[in-house]
Amino acid sequence: GAAPTGEVIEVGLYDYAIEMPTSLPAGPVTFLLTNYGALAHSFQIDGPGVDVALTHELEPGEQGAFTVELQSGTYSVICPIPGHRENGMSLVLTVD
Repeated sequence: GAAPTGEVIEVGLYDYAIEMPTSLPAGPVTFLLTNYGALAHSFQIDGPGVDVALTHELEPGEQGAFTVELQSGTYSVICPIPGHRENGMSLVLTVD
């Protein structure tokens, strides 16, 4: 059976890339974030019923996590640190 927190999705934050699945099922999801880059990074997801960002930046090697309830639809996933989204730290997540 599924854990109470739902699916756990590992997310790799690199210098100017976010590595994670681009489609997920609806329901509770815990994003487990790891910063593999040499710079500080963060994580923000915005879509139907969800607008959540990490409350702090992850320094190189740091991990963080949060849980959201995903509804069907399209979500924007970015690193909200100025300049990072523009350099490629963004993707579109499809939930169904």
